[in-house]
Amino acid sequence: MPDRAPHYISLAVAVLAGFWAALEAPATRLFEQTMRSLGITGQVLGPLDLLSDSIATLLVMAMAYVALTEVLARVGFASDEG
Repeated sequence: MPDRAPHYISLAVAVLAGFWAALEAPATRLFEQTMRSLGITGQVLGPLDLLSDSIATLLVMAMAYVALTEVLARVGFASDEG
């Protein structure tokens, strides 16, 4: 497991960042306000809002994983040693 420790650490932080992003999504309704200003409302707004929140959460998770993996590699805690 020591070889894979940076992966697991980065994955755990990415999941926590994803939880944070998912919890913060209802507080920021930029997507909903934009769609309403464009005149898109009704049955299509809910699924599009869910899709945009899901994409934002996955992007936050990916950025957290890549950033932490890079930081751990730069400080010498790389998983490819062995």
